[in-house]
Amino acid sequence: MTACTSRCTFAATLVALTCAGCIRTHWDEPRIVAVTPEPDAVEVPVDAVVEVRFDERIRASTLDAGNFYVWDVDGDVEVPGVRSYEIETRAARFVSDELYLPGRRYRVVVDDDVRSECCGVRLRNGLIWEFTTAPAAPATVDPGR
Repeated sequence: MTACTSRCTFAATLVALTCAGCIRTHWDEPRIVAVTPEPDAVEVPVDAVVEVRFDERIRASTLDAGNFYVWDVDGDVEVPGVRSYEIETRAARFVSDELYLPGRRYRVVVDDDVRSECCGVRLRNGLIWEFTTAPAAPATVDPGR
């Protein structure tokens, strides 16, 4: 084995980084594993909670309005709401301050600046998807009036 080969082999074994008690490798970026509502879902309830699940723990501080938000596509405005993160389930949630408007398209954005709890590794890929809320129920008329 040459000196170069020995150095390269040694360097390859040092790819893992230890920080805050965890071991990471350069390909261990956090990933999104599930979302609710589903991409392109229709007839979503106007009180739906948006949820994003990750394959590992995420730094809650990186799930802010710039990195995790809902956009009213038809109204061309960001939806105000509350973001939360549950460590045990690795789920981020967005609850709109008000009911979504019926029959509207909404876009959910999770930016790749969201970072892992361990070492602050960026999300492998951000994700953008849309859903459409259920249309308004037709008004009913009492035929006896």
